[in-house]
Amino acid sequence: MEVIEQTQKSAQIAPAFGHNILQLRESSGFYGAENVVIELSKGFQQLGHRPMVAILTRSPKQIRVFKRTAQENRISTRVLKNRRIIDLGVIFRLRRLLRKHNISIVLSHGYTSNFYALAATGFSRVRRVAVCHPWAESKYSARARFYEKLDISWLRFFDDVVAVSQNVREKILENKVPAKKVSLIANGLDISRFSYPIDREGARESLAIPRDGLVVGSVGRLSIEKGQRFLIEAAKPLMKEYPELQVIFVGDGPLKNELVQFSRRLGIAENVRFLGKVHNIPLMLSLMDVFVLPSLSEGLPMALLEAMAAKVPVIASNVGDISRIIRDRREGLLVEPKNAEQLEDALSALLSDEAKRSEFARRAFEKVNREYSMQKMVEKYLRMFDSSSKIMEN
Repeated sequence: MEVIEQTQKSAQIAPAFGHNILQLRESSGFYGAENVVIELSKGFQQLGHRPMVAILTRSPKQIRVFKRTAQENRISTRVLKNRRIIDLGVIFRLRRLLRKHNISIVLSHGYTSNFYALAATGFSRVRRVAVCHPWAESKYSARARFYEKLDISWLRFFDDVVAVSQNVREKILENKVPAKKVSLIANGLDISRFSYPIDREGARESLAIPRDGLVVGSVGRLSIEKGQRFLIEAAKPLMKEYPELQVIFVGDGPLKNELVQFSRRLGIAENVRFLGKVHNIPLMLSLMDVFVLPSLSEGLPMALLEAMAAKVPVIASNVGDISRIIRDRREGLLVEPKNAEQLEDALSALLSDEAKRSEFARRAFEKVNREYSMQKMVEKYLRMFDSSSKIMEN
């Protein structure tokens, strides 16, 4: 009921005529930024705007979940195959797309998308908005650091810049992007996605999860900055007390083989499951007794918000804006990154206390419903568009 009321209140700020909005994202899967693109499009659509998603990719097979999710939500989608680092054909196709659909606002997500957004909208009246997610891989890759510097240098040419978390905003401002252009808008999600009945027992049975076995899980790209190896390391000693404990990872990425080998070296491979790219995230979260986000760096992670919306108790690393969402021992438990021993203690505390798990889950759901809904996120974007329009007119 509360979610419905929020939607009705949001509808009051919808303009008499909607915007034609294109969101541009280079993608190799369906991760946090892709999730934000879908939730924004759904919210814009509900309020009478006309969103479209353009997906840049080198491999159409990798974006099947992204494209399918957009289509299921009746979001108009275009796939632009990007054959090289700078593909002039993509620029020309984007320009045609903008003209054909009379696009008035482009939201680009990520450095490649930002480049193509600038190139395709040059000398036009299209408003350019860069949505900045964390440059998470720059800590571990010289190539990623190079692209991060390029990306930040381009931001000053956008009409508006959105930071999805406080630490992202601080980095942008440190690099001399004018503060008047930069808005902090937290990610949000459609809470109603997690309100439908789910056959939890049937799903567990289909995955051969023991009826009374406890499940600890994580959702996200399998990459170094997500810290999944620390969850595997923390789970090993707990299996003496909980021999049927299952650890499941939802998602794929470059670190998968290394994580598989690591679980084998620890002798717990039979208890660690890698489920790959899965379309039905609410179903996957329903399997879990505890959700763990062991990241080494983050902004405001959508996976965390989804776990809260699904009423799964949370343990997360105290990085990025996570402590703004989860207060330690209030909505969940916070641990220091790269600290498997601390993570083990937190897991032990929750696995042994069902009442505490329920209490954390209830408080977390109330918070995400109150502060991080799709409607609140979209309202802030629309206010930014309106405010920027007045500034440009003056």
